[in-house]
Amino acid sequence: MKTITDITGNTYGRLTVLSFDGYSDHKRPKPQWLCSCSCGNTISVVGAHLKNGNTSSCGCLRKEVSSEMATRHGMKFSRAYQIWQGIKRRVNNPNDDHYHRYGGRGITMCDEWLTSFESFISDMGEPPEGMSIDRIDNDGHYEPDNCRWATSAQQSRNNSRNVWLSANGVTKCLTDWAKELGCSPYTIQKRIRRGWLEADAVTISPHSGNRYFKGASA
Repeated sequence: MKTITDITGNTYGRLTVLSFDGYSDHKRPKPQWLCSCSCGNTISVVGAHLKNGNTSSCGCLRKEVSSEMATRHGMKFSRAYQIWQGIKRRVNNPNDDHYHRYGGRGITMCDEWLTSFESFISDMGEPPEGMSIDRIDNDGHYEPDNCRWATSAQQSRNNSRNVWLSANGVTKCLTDWAKELGCSPYTIQKRIRRGWLEADAVTISPHSGNRYFKGASA
């Protein structure tokens, strides 16, 4: 292993190195250094990141820049800004009530958005009335190609817990089939449990008088 150059006492941006802090948990471990930030926080940073300028604070600088940017554009109290902040909490903060559904299962926010509200609003625009942010691929990340503004109905259709059924080459979620058929989702579920073919269960009207087999009710 290469000899480590002691950088204790050196200052990099807002960070002052306090002591050696072991090696990073990686296939190619790198020396880390415990640093004190001018804001009062402490953070462990890979030495190379200090030297090349990639890390110059505990994260407070990035927060300040984002806050100043939002304030400069008069959007700090806008709905878009609150949505952006909410996403960051869900994917980064284990103490957030919803973290287990997002960051806890590997959902992240792209670096461009994470470090810049301006990039987020440039890509997404203002949220239309009655819409909120939705990931097109429910298992994908918060990034330009996977996000859109959507209504609550659109988002419910994109829920990973939805039941999807097919008939005549068309696939829809259970709630949409029920709405089209003029019945409750439970009616379709009951039909399938009683042995109806999936295509018949979502296309035969409960008011048609049709009985799929003797003794079966819609």
